[in-house]
Amino acid sequence: MQLLLLRTSEYPELKHYMNNGKYFSHDIINELVHMMGMFVLKSILSDIKKSGMFSLIADEASDALENLSFTVCFCTWFLGFSHGAKSTNSFFSKTI
Repeated sequence: MQLLLLRTSEYPELKHYMNNGKYFSHDIINELVHMMGMFVLKSILSDIKKSGMFSLIADEASDALENLSFTVCFCTWFLGFSHGAKSTNSFFSKTI
């Protein structure tokens, strides 16, 4: 609900909807959040297409109960390459 309230400054029709106070069932809120997520995803994909190049970082982790968490990050900024003798934490922290 708080995420929707934050977005009302940018979307007057959403502000009108939120001020109305009706239709706040879990299903409708979930649908609105899903729609906002799709908007963000389309915006990111549009930026990737415009950039001409991108990097992809994917990582997974499992907890003690073997619940899998998978993260995917796209980056359209290229900062450069760096060469080093060893792959150590010290090298990475100094380079960054």
